[in-house]
Amino acid sequence: MSTKYYQLKVTEKELLAIMSIIDTADGMIGCADVDNEGDLSADSEARIGIKAFDKMMKRNGLTR
Repeated sequence: MSTKYYQLKVTEKELLAIMSIIDTADGMIGCADVDNEGDLSADSEARIGIKAFDKMMKRNGLTR
């Protein structure tokens, strides 16, 4: 499967908002809810998305 690339127009304010959401999600990894019986599947999914976002940022010469 080939990789598709998209070109997006994003303002600095929008990018900073996305980065803030990613930072919040990154900070929440490992904080499983006790009521959730310690299920860490959400952490695994979040890590995948965060890693993909960081890879996209690096590809574009940016960091968060």
